[in-house]
Amino acid sequence: MGSNGRGALTRLKEECTALCALITVVASSVLMLLSCLATPFSVFFFFNITPDMEHSRGH
Repeated sequence: MGSNGRGALTRLKEECTALCALITVVASSVLMLLSCLATPFSVFFFFNITPDMEHSRGH
């Protein structure tokens, strides 16, 4: 188990690196997508809640 084991370990390390890179890319894509989706919702909720607060303050 000389060069063969080392080659397998190197291949495993490369696969782990590629997997980590893939996970990082997917995670950042999902986060970007979520932030893009969340921004209109947060703006919508903000503008929905703010008039209610102003309204209740008027009463």
